[in-house]
Amino acid sequence: MQPNYMRQTLGRAAVDSGPPPGYDGSGTRRSSIPDQDHPKENLMAKKSAKDPVYRVIEVIGTSNKSWEDAAMHAVETAAGSLRDLRIAEVVKMDMKVDGGKVVAYRTRVLLSFKYEA
Repeated sequence: MQPNYMRQTLGRAAVDSGPPPGYDGSGTRRSSIPDQDHPKENLMAKKSAKDPVYRVIEVIGTSNKSWEDAAMHAVETAAGSLRDLRIAEVVKMDMKVDGGKVVAYRTRVLLSFKYEA
């Protein structure tokens, strides 16, 4: 009798599917991605000119016009004191409401910048 993972029944026909991805038959799961078994080694930044290190900060911009305006204000303000900004990612948008009317748009932005060596 074949192991359960080797045989799937589709309607009336049986189909051999082979082992699941990453299974080598020895009972040990192997990754098809290099060094996935040691993820911390891949995530740690290296200290060399080839492998820069980045920092991510969160800022919130506000505007009485739009979320886009609020995001641009957040980035432009942060650029006044941070050098080498690389990526801005909008992670949340909300509004301030007063008396049933929108009085301000707020955009939360993650900014990344490169550490200097």
